[in-house]
This record gives sequence, C-alpha cells and structure tokens, in this order.
Amino acid sequence: MQLAKDTLSDFPRIRKRLAAATRDLNWYDRDELYEGRGKRKHLSRRVISEQIALLLASFANLKPGSPEEFSHMTVKEVYANDPNAVVLESACRRLRRTEEFVSVAAILKAIETENTAWAGRWEMLEGNIADYWQAKLGKTIGKAESMIAKAKTKLVDLEAAEAKRQARREAYARIPEARTARL
Repeated sequence: MQLAKDTLSDFPRIRKRLAAATRDLNWYDRDELYEGRGKRKHLSRRVISEQIALLLASFANLKPGSPEEFSHMTVKEVYANDPNAVVLESACRRLRRTEEFVSVAAILKAIETENTAWAGRWEMLEGNIADYWQAKLGKTIGKAESMIAKAKTKLVDLEAAEAKRQARREAYARIPEARTARL
C-alpha cells in the first residue's frame, strides 16, 4: 500500500519528465523532415540520405565495392521501409554505438528494433497516460483502504465473538466443578 502511495506522490515529477520527452520528440519529429500531405507523409529522401551518409561515414572500416551504389541502395531500402524520423535517428545511433560493421540488413533490423521500442514510448507520450494511471491508482488505493477498514472491523467483530465463545466454554467447564463441590 505504501508503495502505491509513494508512486502516486511521484506523478508531478513524472509529468515533468513526460513534458520534457514530448518537447524532445517534437524537435526530432518535426514536420519539415517529412514530405507528402495528410496522413501519407514520408520521411524525406534528403533526411534519410543525410542520416545514412552520417552513419556510413562513422564506419572507417566500411569499404564496399561501390560506395556510391551501396549508399544509394541503402537509402532506397530505408526509404522503402518508411521509418519515422525519431526511429531512424535512434537506429543510426544504436548502430554507431554497438556495431563495428554495417550492412543494409543491420540497418533495417535496427530500424525494426527501434520502431518496436518507440511504439511503447509514443503510447506513453500520446493521450494523457499519466492522468489515466494517476486516477486509476488513486481509485485503487481508495478501494484498498476501504477494504482494509472493513476487514479490520470484521476482524475486531470476529475476535469479540471468539472471546464470547471462549468465556462460554470456560463457564461451561466450571459447571461440573460446581456440582461436585456441592456433593
């Protein structure tokens, strides 16, 4: 119960962190990085090309047979994969930090991994999830406290009933002693 109450008191701090994360997400996922209209927006080829160029340049030991074709095909594959700007940035960072060599397959796998990771993050950032969980936790704590209070009352009643039964048993046990004492 105390853990739930402590968690509930952490919500102002959590809201501040969510606001900072939303601000950062809005920077990395701004509209100017996309092309297209309405719901059919795609990350622009320019942005993908820049990210891939930076990624490939960070691997000094990368020596494909035809560097121009390799980078061109990598950009095409990534564009066809249609990643989000944040996902592509995260995937490139992951590859730079963890891999010694890079391939198109590794890039696409990193994009898939980051897309999965970001799915949960977006869910947290969109729609007032903090408000939802704070309300749910507050309601649950209230119900739990009510149930505990009822259980304590019931326990007191049961203990009182047990004390009465014990007193009757003791009184009943003394009855034969009283009869033998009279005789």
